[in-house]
Amino acid sequence: MYNENKGKVIIKYMTTSVKNQNSKVKMRNSNFELMRIVSMFFIVIYHIIIHGKLLENSHGTTHFVLYIILAICIVHVNSFILVTGYF
Repeated sequence: MYNENKGKVIIKYMTTSVKNQNSKVKMRNSNFELMRIVSMFFIVIYHIIIHGKLLENSHGTTHFVLYIILAICIVHVNSFILVTGYF
């Protein structure tokens, strides 16, 4: 929504609340937004490990650590889908 006030354009954002079916105002929970951001980061890390072929070129302890990170990333892929579907 745009509102002109003395030659300046003021933009009003409606991101702090979402109306549900009963027309009551429901506040957004920022913890879920933080979880989505962290999940996005781990999804990018997952793609770097898989498509960058880091697992194929690593040996020993590095290979084990990459597998642990990969397991954490797979959990975040699922959590991103669940949180995104919930909202």
